[in-house]
Amino acid sequence: MIIMQNIRSKKYILKELPSHKLIWKHFKQTPSTQTMAIETVSNEVLKKPLLITADVQTQGYGTNQREWKSPSGNLFATFCILEADFNSLLYKHESIQQKHNRSNEAILCAQIMQNAIMKLTGKTTTLKEPNDILYMYKKCAGILVSKIEDKQRNTVLCIGIGFNCAVAPKTTQPTIAIKCNKYELIFSWITLLSQGI
Repeated sequence: MIIMQNIRSKKYILKELPSHKLIWKHFKQTPSTQTMAIETVSNEVLKKPLLITADVQTQGYGTNQREWKSPSGNLFATFCILEADFNSLLYKHESIQQKHNRSNEAILCAQIMQNAIMKLTGKTTTLKEPNDILYMYKKCAGILVSKIEDKQRNTVLCIGIGFNCAVAPKTTQPTIAIKCNKYELIFSWITLLSQGI
């Protein structure tokens, strides 16, 4: 089942979306996709991975609650998955684990996002551990991972992703945008992460 609010259905998105394996909720505006995901998951039993996206965030945040500038056009998303299911995916990304000598969720998700960016745009990015993605030494994306429990006390990972795909917001550090379709990017990332969850 796909749940979409305030969004026009795009044929190429629906064609690629594994609708029987994923619930997608889209909002025109939300304080934060991460906050929305945490509130949603804590009051439900997560039976399928959940993706929450928004056109605009009014209170977006990153690591240590630092403000994440969220202008319209960029990607704001949170992907929720049971920790047990996520851990089973780690075996499919053994090379990333070996490189960093640990199973760090943020690093794994960031490196898979780097692969998605390369696949979609041809751009080579670098990782500023644990969760910032840089292009030409400027920040283009960030990953935020939170662990919470659903209504049945299953541990769930809420993986927040912010990506500058339209606008490079003005912040205290240099930023850059890599032009691409934000929906193609997030579903490419999910596909590379899951390989069929």
